[in-house]
Amino acid sequence: MSRSFERLSQPNNVVAGGRVTQHCPLGLSYDSIIFKLTNVTPVQMKNLKVLTGAKAQWDVKDGGVIADINSYYQRDESTGFLTLWFYRPEMSTEEERALTSMGTLDIPSLTVQFDLDGAVTDPAIETYAIRRAAAPMGLITKLREFPTTFATSGRQDIDNIPRGARITAFHLFKDDVSEVELEINNGAGSGKVVEFPKDLLEAVQKQHGRTPLTAKATHVDMNLLGKLKQYMPTAHLKDMRLKPTIDSSGALTTLVEYIDGFQGI
Repeated sequence: MSRSFERLSQPNNVVAGGRVTQHCPLGLSYDSIIFKLTNVTPVQMKNLKVLTGAKAQWDVKDGGVIADINSYYQRDESTGFLTLWFYRPEMSTEEERALTSMGTLDIPSLTVQFDLDGAVTDPAIETYAIRRAAAPMGLITKLREFPTTFATSGRQDIDNIPRGARITAFHLFKDDVSEVELEINNGAGSGKVVEFPKDLLEAVQKQHGRTPLTAKATHVDMNLLGKLKQYMPTAHLKDMRLKPTIDSSGALTTLVEYIDGFQGI
């Protein structure tokens, strides 16, 4: 079937300080869910989750994080809208682009939930979806955030990123990361997968159609070629370490984009 462009039911509890819930009908597969925002910014959509049943497949601090990721991938967003992309337009073939569309045939429910900032005035939200033929969930993109606070500057060691699923990208949200190493299997058979300064990472990313968020984040993109086989498998890794070099102490949040199935990470 061709894709359908539909208006969804009105989200519940769109009030200042309220927990907004958007119930999404099952059956067809979701390429994207689009929020039309009036007197609301993405940053004011706090603790945003995409839930299949009770399981959070996306879990980020606010919709501004999703807007940032959309910007990095050049998924152009008009002012007043926020799009949750399951379909990945940056992939090289239509089969690969549609691979992670959210199939709903075998899930109990699909819900988007967030807390609306208490400072909003006269908020209004409308929800739309682009959907395609019905399918089981299969593989989807999962978003997870891992916050860390460092007491000193210099090279750091992040060794607690969960493994098991494939990873397509790490996004390190801190404005003064100057270099990143990614090392796997520390010890016998170890190797550095990435060892680039920030400016070189960004130069390569721009060559592949990305728009790095220079002022707020540093990206480690494992799939610049847009090919399914380029996703980084982690199921059999004994160890995986991100080693950012930071110019000042403070908080750093790593947003990981996983490619995984329902029962995974």
